[in-house]
Parts: sequence; C-alpha cells; structure tokens
Amino acid sequence: MFEFIRTHSRLTLGFLLLLIIPSFVFFGVENYARSTGGDSTAVAEVDGRAITRGEWNQVHQRYVERARRQSPTLDVKALDTPEARRETLDGLLRERVLLAAALDLHLTPSDARLQRQFQTDEQFAGIRNPDGTVNREMLALQGLSSELFAQQLRQELAMQQVLSVVTKTALAPANTAKLSLDAMLERREVQLQRFDPMAYRGQVNPTDAEIDAFYKANDALFRAPEQADIEYVVLDLAALGAGVVVPEEDLRKYY
Repeated sequence: MFEFIRTHSRLTLGFLLLLIIPSFVFFGVENYARSTGGDSTAVAEVDGRAITRGEWNQVHQRYVERARRQSPTLDVKALDTPEARRETLDGLLRERVLLAAALDLHLTPSDARLQRQFQTDEQFAGIRNPDGTVNREMLALQGLSSELFAQQLRQELAMQQVLSVVTKTALAPANTAKLSLDAMLERREVQLQRFDPMAYRGQVNPTDAEIDAFYKANDALFRAPEQADIEYVVLDLAALGAGVVVPEEDLRKYY
C-alpha cells in the first residue's frame, strides 16, 4: 500500500484534497463565521432593520474587551453569562431605537461638531494626540479605524440630540419633582374588607317597640310625595250633535 502511495503520490494528494476541502467548506467555514460574528440569524428588529446574532456577539465582545482593559483583574467569565449578554442586547436595542429616531428627525452632526466634541471631551483624552488629532495606534488597539470612530461619534451625538429634546426642555421645581418621583417610587398597601348586608340579616331580630321607635324617629325616610292619577270624560252636547244628521222623514215620524 505504501508503495502504491509513493508511486502515485500526485493521485493520492488529489484524493486527499477531495476529502479535506469539502470538510473545510461544511465545517471550517461555519466555525470561522461563528467565531467572527458572521451568524446572520436575526435576534431582534428595530424600525424594519434586523439585529443579527453576529452583531450582538461583536458588541458583547467589545464590551468584554473594554471592561477587561479598565479592570485587568476582572474575571471575564463573569461577563459571559446570559444576564450580561441580555444587558448587551438591551443596550443595542436602545441604541438602534435612538438612531432610528435621529434618522427620522434628520439629526446629523457636522464634521466641525465632531471635531469640537473630540477635542473638548475628556473621555477621549487617551486617544487624542497633543495637537488634537486622533491617535490611530490607540484606536487600532481598540479594533477601530478613524473612519469607524468618527461614525460612532457621529451616531452618539445624534442620539444625545434625541435625548436632549426631553431632558433639556425645562427644569421642574424640587417640590414638583419630588411629588412625581414619590408617585413612582413609593409603595402603598391597601386592605379591602367587604361587608355583605345579607350575611348579617339573619342576626338582626328587632322587637316591635324598636321598629316603632325607629319609624317615629325617621318618619321622613318613609314619606313619599303626594300624587294622584285622575281620568275624566267631557260630554259636550254641541260637539256630539255636530256629527249627527237626521233625515226629515224621520223627524216627521218622530213628531
């Protein structure tokens, strides 16, 4: 058998390729797509646009990486729970809802607005060069390019504009805010006791004297306004005779 393989090495390699390539196509590509977030299964939908499982995995992975950079001693397994992934999906849904609202309201921050936000916001100090430009190397460590970072910042500012329509409209007085918050945060317990008169009717046995005394003390409760039903008939001779016609021959006979 080894002699056959040595003699027909090219034929053997071709046969092995026929076995390996289909296996990679059916299994390797699928695993690769799953590891890179290529699962296109829809897990939610906002404004007609689906959120795929791959997008969900990518967002959660970025969340885990950001948490690990902020706390190197953090146990990453604590962030890979169904509850943590559900929080990531909820955040992604809120983001998509705000983005859909910003798109409907045509809220698109300008490039000048992006540059001003980047240069003045302290949260970007770690990725900002001394001259105010973007540090591409720091962005690359976070898996971002300058174009993708600008797009994310533009979306974040648009979402802030949507929220500011509500949060920055007016300042409520402290008393008004307290009443509103108390109505939402307070917890009240209510007890209900029902008294059915029929349940106590058999236990009441008043005497005739008690009934008479109650009647005399509350006679107004038993009074009704006076009323009468009267029917009468009016007999008018002229009205009755107006409709009677007697022939002259009958009158002569009667006379």
